[in-house]
Amino acid sequence: MPEKKLNRRQQQALETKNKIFETARRLFREHGITQTSIQMIVSEVGVSIGTFYLYFKSKEEIIAAIYSTEEEFLVNHAKMIEGDNCREKIINFLAGNAKHIAEDGLEVLRQLYQPTNPYLMKRSPAIQKSLTELLQEGIASGELKAGIPIDEMSDCLMQLSCGIIFDYILRDGEYDIESRTRTYIGYALEGFLCP
Repeated sequence: MPEKKLNRRQQQALETKNKIFETARRLFREHGITQTSIQMIVSEVGVSIGTFYLYFKSKEEIIAAIYSTEEEFLVNHAKMIEGDNCREKIINFLAGNAKHIAEDGLEVLRQLYQPTNPYLMKRSPAIQKSLTELLQEGIASGELKAGIPIDEMSDCLMQLSCGIIFDYILRDGEYDIESRTRTYIGYALEGFLCP
């Protein structure tokens, strides 16, 4: 079914919503989530607080939208992963994810990566599915061991990846997260490779 073309008013509404979202995201990076008020966001965009509430119920809804946007990016990233073999593709996928996540800055990461954050505690089925598909490709090609349950391989790699992000936050970003992820995921994959 063809997409319905937006009229001028709908297009303006979409542009305003996107401008509020992108401005909030930038302010979160610059000032942190808790220090960024809705008033700061609307002042920067040049709209009223009422306009903000027309598009977002709260600052938390913007945070939810950030998670949704990130998940969409990461799933699309998985579709474009390059590598000579499954091992390289998995490393490129997870290292690319870590690099992308870190681009929001340490202050935002500190506030988002909290055990009390309901969005963080939910597993991303789409990202897990992308990783599982890469693992299935490796098993089918004979590169990865077929005897290890695929959900355990996927969980192991996702937990390691999240652990690297938490460590990066705890150490105030003192290392290159993409490089560290490449190295550690490579080590973990050694246990899954066929001899």
